[in-house]
Amino acid sequence: MSDQEPARYDLGDRKLVLVPMLSGSDATILNLDLPGYVWIAYPLPRADALWLGADPARRAADELASLLGPARAGLLSSLARPATMGRLATLAGTVPSAITYHCDRLEAAGLIRRERRGREVWILRTRRGHEIIDLFSR
Repeated sequence: MSDQEPARYDLGDRKLVLVPMLSGSDATILNLDLPGYVWIAYPLPRADALWLGADPARRAADELASLLGPARAGLLSSLARPATMGRLATLAGTVPSAITYHCDRLEAAGLIRRERRGREVWILRTRRGHEIIDLFSR
């Protein structure tokens, strides 16, 4: 791994955990502070080739789906404007209970919020949700 400030670290009795990740070729994440193990996340070789040659919109959708899963990425992407749970279920071609399940996870991540309007529940992207869509749309 290249490092602007190289150093040596003694693992002691800690285990080393290597974690492959889908990312750009120069990304690395690590944690040296845990008592039982040290982990290093590294980019899978040629992972960026999964998206090379794809049009930018398709590449962004694939990358977001890799992060959130296809169902949740689709839901988040479809919320450019607020929508009801029923409308989301129709768009996804599934039952409302499946949408509720995925919305629970997206809400826990702070990417959407629910708003009751009369008898309907509307789903809206949060600022964080918009930011993640913008990040993958670049």
